Amino acid sequence: MSNIFFTADTHLDHERMIVLSKRPFQSRDEMNSTIIDNWNRVVHPQDTVYHLGDFAFATNERVTQLLRMLNGHKHLIQGNHDDEHVGKARGWASTRFYYRVRKALPTSIILCHYPIEIWDRRHYGSVHLFGHLHGSPLERSIELRHDVGVDANNFTPVSIDVVKTMMEQRVGAQMKEDWSDVFRSSRAFDESIPHFYRRDKVVYDAHDAPRDVQ
Repeated sequence: MSNIFFTADTHLDHERMIVLSKRPFQSRDEMNSTIIDNWNRVVHPQDTVYHLGDFAFATNERVTQLLRMLNGHKHLIQGNHDDEHVGKARGWASTRFYYRVRKALPTSIILCHYPIEIWDRRHYGSVHLFGHLHGSPLERSIELRHDVGVDANNFTPVSIDVVKTMMEQRVGAQMKEDWSDVFRSSRAFDESIPHFYRRDKVVYDAHDAPRDVQ
């Protein structure tokens, strides 16, 4: 049986990231081997992994080599350090800038490299996963989003079961088919969303580029 995992900000081969993010490694090779070993320890070949950006600081050929070392069907949600050659490396099942996972949980999962303040169907309990922050706290805490970057998760991908349990604990309700009712009936939750009654409506075209709905 396959499973789903999320991760971000691996920055493989990026030796300076050890200093920039205060990673507990003595060398680039130690950082790479720890991240790769942790990945393959929890992810099996048949599993799906969504990498939410900043995969590696490397050439196209090296990115392809690194992808071959990692288990699972790997999907890239591109980050600010993923140059065009990273997304074109052989080994990605898909590459996007934004993605909505619709059927893995009783609610949608919105994936983006960057943390979003208001995301699609947030007012119905959708979950937002992101990277980019390298474990730094957000200015304002929002319950239904989580940094899946390696710096915030012991350099290991986060399983969808962990995401589900985490969100249930934060909300104090079991995530099941009527999950969205918890939020539709909560005026306090609605009023916590900036501009709730005047939300911008956004859809994404086939290239994941946002455009306003008229």
